Amino acid sequence: MSEGETVNKCPLGCSEGFSPFIDLGRVAVSGQYMTSDQDPIQHEDLAFDYCTSCSLIQRRLSKGPPMYRDNNRPTNHQYPNYLNAVLSDLFDGRELRFDHLCLEVGCNDGGLLEKLESAYPFHPIGMEPSIKLAEQCQQKGFRVYPEALQTSFPEEFLKKSNKVDTLICRHVLEHTETPQVFLDSLRRLISPQGKLLLEVPDGRGVLEHGLIHELWDEHLFHFTPDNLSCLLSCSGFEVETLKTFSHRGGRNIVIKAKLEQSETERRNHFVALESYQSDEYHDRYLMTKDEWIKASMKWEGPVYALGASHPQWNFLRFHGLSNRIEALVDDDPFKIGKKVPFEKMIPILSSERMFEDPPKTLLLTAFGCDGWMNKVRQGLLGTDCQVIEVSPGWSPSV
Repeated sequence: MSEGETVNKCPLGCSEGFSPFIDLGRVAVSGQYMTSDQDPIQHEDLAFDYCTSCSLIQRRLSKGPPMYRDNNRPTNHQYPNYLNAVLSDLFDGRELRFDHLCLEVGCNDGGLLEKLESAYPFHPIGMEPSIKLAEQCQQKGFRVYPEALQTSFPEEFLKKSNKVDTLICRHVLEHTETPQVFLDSLRRLISPQGKLLLEVPDGRGVLEHGLIHELWDEHLFHFTPDNLSCLLSCSGFEVETLKTFSHRGGRNIVIKAKLEQSETERRNHFVALESYQSDEYHDRYLMTKDEWIKASMKWEGPVYALGASHPQWNFLRFHGLSNRIEALVDDDPFKIGKKVPFEKMIPILSSERMFEDPPKTLLLTAFGCDGWMNKVRQGLLGTDCQVIEVSPGWSPSV
């Protein structure tokens, strides 16, 4: 692909379309937790493009989008501390009855469904493409559709049910191949007076602060508040409130919306910063990567890193540090004892196991988990382990 070549059209209908943004090469697909060194490893090309009009970032797919039928990653331990306030804003002042129809699209293992059922008089329902996670929800007594949201679903659903009073869709839109089609399906499900709660990562962390580790292979789009609001408007929604919240070293966009009551003129005024639209961004990334590699040469091994989720995978791989890592440390029972594919298979240890035989160097890469990182730091007092503070984003010197 030649420099500046337009890739495809923006889902917002912007006239300029997409151009190349950053190419991170061929990488092991994240989320592969291996049980042995002989497990097959999936690799994919990872590159992203951006819209020169609205700064929407889109992953460049060489094949179909990720599928989640076999996903078994529970997320009930990842709920943000602002969630209760968001739910209060969503439901307070509304007349809620036992027959209030609340649907969560992408309900994972049902953690939020349980929270809703305990706090409100209705029995929520869900939709989840993962077979195992949907089964967990059903075992908890929830009606859950074990599928992804397809364009045919609203019509089939409405043959047997009323329209939905509240739609909750947290961290799903960025995983969809055609977000405008996905939002259109949501629009056809929701009642005229219904509310939509939509939450996605804030793409400005990548654009403005160089948080390259947020370019996850499963995230096909990275939105900003402006282009997401416009996309909702184009899809027949009116944004009532838009807020951003800090979470795990990044930020999330949280929108409460309702159906537009009448046709309105599409809002399409964006500020696409020039630095997004040149080689400057990629050059700055390479300079930051080079500085991390130079710094890592001074670290005494073995070197461990905190956290074994995609932010840690991405940060270490994208900054040329993965070949220095001997183990990842994570206290998630699902991950302990498994391995991740870097240049070689890297084991995942619990912090308790690490305290028994501390490394010479530990990277504090559990971004946003300050309490846990402080606990680990305290546990290493009196040892000869060098603890390295890690601030993701652009190096201060570049």
